[in-house]
Amino acid sequence: LIVQVEDNTERDFTAMFYGTGNMYLKYLIKGRNIITDRYLASTYFWNCTPDNVDFFDFLVRVSNRPDFTVLLFANAEVRKQRILLRNPRDPDLKKKIFHDAQYDKLQEFLDRYQMPHCRIDNSLLDVEETAACIQQEAEKVGVL
Repeated sequence: LIVQVEDNTERDFTAMFYGTGNMYLKYLIKGRNIITDRYLASTYFWNCTPDNVDFFDFLVRVSNRPDFTVLLFANAEVRKQRILLRNPRDPDLKKKIFHDAQYDKLQEFLDRYQMPHCRIDNSLLDVEETAACIQQEAEKVGVL
């Protein structure tokens, strides 16, 4: 039996699968300062439904809470162009992933669990400028 997690439409299953990975990271990074991409917010974004919110309440409680989360925003057209530049055959280009309203669910997660965060619009910023903004925001809250 082969299970394709990415293609699975059962959000309870994928929430538990990826959520277990988030919980395991707690033990892997114990006592270390780690910067990670997405982590709990991404698991919530892709897998949280009205029926499994209790699981996310548990997951946030037992996992390491980030000291600070940066929510990078780029408008839909910029995101699409960036993917095209990286890989014109990227399967994400065929998906309906380019709605700016999707950021609302990430914001909902950060607000719901009262996680320190900032939002940076990097639609017009290059990598160096984005990194400088992140550093500046992290310094403001004393993370760096």
